[in-house]
Amino acid sequence: MDDIALKIDECNKRIINNPNDASAYVDRRDVFLDSANYDAALQDFTTALELDKTDAYSYSKRGMVYLNLQKLDEVLADWTKAIELQPDSAAYCWNRGLLYANYFNDNNAALNDFNNAIKNNPDDSAYYQRRGLLYSDLEDYETAITDYSKAISLDPNEPKNYYLRTEAYSNNQENNKAITDYQKVLQLNPEDGLREVVTNLLGLYSQN
Repeated sequence: MDDIALKIDECNKRIINNPNDASAYVDRRDVFLDSANYDAALQDFTTALELDKTDAYSYSKRGMVYLNLQKLDEVLADWTKAIELQPDSAAYCWNRGLLYANYFNDNNAALNDFNNAIKNNPDDSAYYQRRGLLYSDLEDYETAITDYSKAISLDPNEPKNYYLRTEAYSNNQENNKAITDYQKVLQLNPEDGLREVVTNLLGLYSQN
């Protein structure tokens, strides 16, 4: 019997001894997830949550499984439940915001979740970077620049923060500031593809 089978067998024995032991279903669920047996994992998710309806983490994690299966309505339902149970979780708000932005094209809902993620964890530069992208999509370049600047203050060695701010500066007709940020991107040694893009853009600016 291999290691996975042994772990499942141990969980099965615990369930037989106590069918109402939610932790046994959770442990077996995790074994199924590790072996990519999503159907079996989802069954144990459901059983465990029926036994313990207050487990926000399990709702969040089941949402991840549904996302892998592209069951977006189920993802949204589970992540909304996780937030209801634990509204101060920046990660839960962040994940649902990404879901709204990337899959449902609901920028207003995404913005609300990004705001709450930042409220709950104001020190994560990635939150400001992604919210800045959303503001850029909404053509609110001033606010986008503010978010990118905050991301830079939290993570000054991340070239993407400067690169995104250059685009916002450029769209906001602040070309001199855009050039300064492009030069900073090159200074921070980005990947070759980004370096080529930035070098070409600097050449275009120098011709204007």
